[in-house]
Amino acid sequence: MPKVKSFSEEEILNILKVLPDSKKIEAMDFLEILRQRSKKEKKQDIKRAISAVESTWGSIKLDKKTLRYIAEDKEIEYDV
Repeated sequence: MPKVKSFSEEEILNILKVLPDSKKIEAMDFLEILRQRSKKEKKQDIKRAISAVESTWGSIKLDKKTLRYIAEDKEIEYDV
């Protein structure tokens, strides 16, 4: 895996400050594209996770003690 350089918010702002206006617009457009792509990837990750749960639902056998714990635990909430 390639090494990724990390920038602080301050460093990013300093880089943007020295860019000419046309390049600032270009940079902001590119950042917006990355933001949109990231949102799509997150939605896909959520869909894959839901699909994995749905496809394995009921396939894991639990003992009665564990089932009772899950059923009675007040901190475990289910969306209905």
